[in-house]
Amino acid sequence: MKNKWKIGKRYLLIAGLLFLVGCGNAEQEAYNDAIQKGLDILNAEQYEKAEAYFEIALENQPDDEKAKAYLAQTKIYREAKDFYDGKEYAEALEKAQQVVDSENGLEGLIAKATVIIEEIDAKETYINEEIAKAQTAYDSGNVDEALPIIETLLGSEELGNAYFSEVKAITEQLQTDIQNKKNELAAEAEAQARAEEEARLQEIANSAINAYNEL
Repeated sequence: MKNKWKIGKRYLLIAGLLFLVGCGNAEQEAYNDAIQKGLDILNAEQYEKAEAYFEIALENQPDDEKAKAYLAQTKIYREAKDFYDGKEYAEALEKAQQVVDSENGLEGLIAKATVIIEEIDAKETYINEEIAKAQTAYDSGNVDEALPIIETLLGSEELGNAYFSEVKAITEQLQTDIQNKKNELAAEAEAQARAEEEARLQEIANSAINAYNEL
């Protein structure tokens, strides 16, 4: 009887281990499936669905660092993209940089976040280059060349963005300086033309007087 109990106990132990192994395998398979589906749908840029799959992966393996990193990085990138699409560049830059700096993340999302950063930087570089071009023309006295550059900038969508508010203030001040200089040059030219006309009329009058005196 004692031997039968030992044999039965052994069978129960083996059955329990097999059950645990089976559960473990099922959880691993569910985890692997969720991770793969998350990555696949991430390539299709369906970020919220990808997040849902990574959450499923974490439900099966709550302590998995890879799934945690993928989920966090995907959420942050989605926020960065939403901010960028909404032209909220300061927030977009902050979130995109977080994606780039994330550990154990996905290279594909890092590349996409880098594009956001580069595109915002390119906008800022273009604006600064145009301002420098207008400033150079202004400093050289070429106000007719400088003014259209500034007017085009101020009418652009980029400079209307809150992210470029400080640059816009600089541009508006330069526009004022250019316009004042243009008005000053116009006034000088008008005064010069008036002086020349007065001199011409005076010369005519003098000639007439001299001709009369010679009669």
